[in-house]
Amino acid sequence: MTDSARRFRPPSGRETTSPHEPPPPDGATDGVGPTDLPVRPRGRAASLRGATEHRGRPAPGGVDRRRMHSIAAPTPFEPRDAWTVLVIRIALIVLAALAGALILLVANDRWALPPGSLLATWTIIPVNILTWVVVIRILRRRRVRIRDMLAPGPRGVWVDVLWGLAWLAALYLPFAGALIGTLALFESDPFTAFETAFASPHTLVDVPAALAPLIAIGVFVLFAPLNAPVEELAFRGIAQRGLGGWTGVVVPSLAFGFQHAWFAATWSAAAAMFAAFVVWGLGSALIVRFQGRLLPILVAHLIVNVLTSAPALLLLFIDIG
Repeated sequence: MTDSARRFRPPSGRETTSPHEPPPPDGATDGVGPTDLPVRPRGRAASLRGATEHRGRPAPGGVDRRRMHSIAAPTPFEPRDAWTVLVIRIALIVLAALAGALILLVANDRWALPPGSLLATWTIIPVNILTWVVVIRILRRRRVRIRDMLAPGPRGVWVDVLWGLAWLAALYLPFAGALIGTLALFESDPFTAFETAFASPHTLVDVPAALAPLIAIGVFVLFAPLNAPVEELAFRGIAQRGLGGWTGVVVPSLAFGFQHAWFAATWSAAAAMFAAFVVWGLGSALIVRFQGRLLPILVAHLIVNVLTSAPALLLLFIDIG
């Protein structure tokens, strides 16, 4: 090799493409040194790295599917959202119970508080409508869709329905145990007391025969489909996520039990319903925390509401006179 050829060899040992190309300054390597060159892994290391990088990249559209299912994903709700929906809901429930007691006072000339479940299924309808307005306003302010609250991700609805049936069976035994067990603390025969826990004679109202079909259909159509979504979005949705952590599990569950105490017909039954629905609320909150979706527990809740409001349809077949 001639002296003219040697002078064009860079310090890195890489020959230039042309002997007429000016050599780089001493110590320079065109911006890329031997340690700066990318090293492409080969074999199994390459496949593992590629798989890791693929899992780490967001899905098309900029959405990371891992965070859609993650319970630890940041929530858009704040504590003030949680307290707003809880305070308004409880205040409306108490006002509805007082309205039911006034109805009984006018109809039966007797004050009854709590007014019982049969009358509460009517007085709670405007409560659910107003709660729905509050929930929708919070969701719009936080730019959260109802679908993303109920069932985030690509999982099919029927899978959530099956989970709902499973959770209904799992929650039923502790719920019933808490109900009967608390009644046993106040009543010598809790099973007999259970017969009047939801509707005692002094909480019944004479219904005109002409209005019986309207009342039956109205209770079944307006109460069952609306109550479960509203309560789940309020208690296990906004309140639980807004408070966060174990506070978000415990506080909405206590509020959930407190609101149902006003549906009882006696004060001993109110204590039993408080305990039972706190147990239900805690179980539901843990399920939502575990699964990261509301739809399964909403299905279980909806089934309970349908079963509890179905007896109102008996008014279609009973001759009231």
